Amino acid sequence: MPDDVRRLASMKCQREIWCFCSKGQVFDSEGRHVVCFPDVIDILELLQMEGYVMAIASRYSWPEEELALLELFQLEDYFSYVEVYIGDKAEHFRNLRRKSGIHYEDMLFFDDSYVNIRMVSELGVVCVYVRQGMTLDLLREGLEKFARLYPLPSSKEKTTNAVIRIQHILKSYKVYTTYTKLK
Repeated sequence: MPDDVRRLASMKCQREIWCFCSKGQVFDSEGRHVVCFPDVIDILELLQMEGYVMAIASRYSWPEEELALLELFQLEDYFSYVEVYIGDKAEHFRNLRRKSGIHYEDMLFFDDSYVNIRMVSELGVVCVYVRQGMTLDLLREGLEKFARLYPLPSSKEKTTNAVIRIQHILKSYKVYTTYTKLK
């Protein structure tokens, strides 16, 4: 992406970065297991490599717990902006816009709520629905949608390179997964 343009990628934590499930070594305040989705580190690394500013936008009731989990999973350094409080997503993004100076059309948002996606997309943010955790496929879908809706000058090549890297990681991951299942 051109040096004078900054783009922001945002997601919330629950059901995008981590989930509450029956297996794991991290527990929340209610004693539930918490695990990070497998593709999250690769996603954050790719976004960082592509020059994206990253943010958390979450309506979680216990912000201290969510921030502690980010730290526990060693993810806090990836995020430049953290909006964790009860309120609507539009408010989160108005604050991200004000704090970062990044325009809505230069923001990409991943969420598992159609209500949030509708609300945030009305601001001009590119939104991607997350069914069950962030995946490299969803990141590829988001980057392609972003490039199609709001192309940057000379960004086509950069977006293509990012998608090629994602496809390479996906192939490597599928080979590794198949190999470990055969063992």
